[in-house]
Amino acid sequence: MNLSNLLNQLMAEYGSGMNDMQVIFIADENGHPATGIDGALFLLWSCSRGLLEEELSVRLSNSHLRVDASFADMVRDARSFFGEGVRPSHFNERGRSFALKYLRPGWEYRYHLDLDDLFPDEATYADIPESQASIDKVFAILDARRKHFGA
Repeated sequence: MNLSNLLNQLMAEYGSGMNDMQVIFIADENGHPATGIDGALFLLWSCSRGLLEEELSVRLSNSHLRVDASFADMVRDARSFFGEGVRPSHFNERGRSFALKYLRPGWEYRYHLDLDDLFPDEATYADIPESQASIDKVFAILDARRKHFGA
């Protein structure tokens, strides 16, 4: 059986559930309250750009997932809404296509590689400096990638 046949068989058996696998994780704290900030920042940006499902956007707008909150509060609220991961179904149609392309392998750009380039001196994403400047850097690269994507 070739790979194409195997993939078709898996899609037939598991259906669209495979298309709703987590695209970004909001990891457990592991002793650092900002672990998972990479996911929380992507969600915050997605919400601010109207890329999440409407109901989620409304609920998140009343949470600590906003730019003036601490990273620990952002992560805690993101985890309370999404558990340990965000799925394509959490995004609206515009957001879903971009998230699937940018967060999964296969495109020339990848979110976590961009974060690594933005913050080369940080050992983990939890070590990203907690500042408006850091948020602005992440949002700028996300805006640029979305523009390049054409969404």
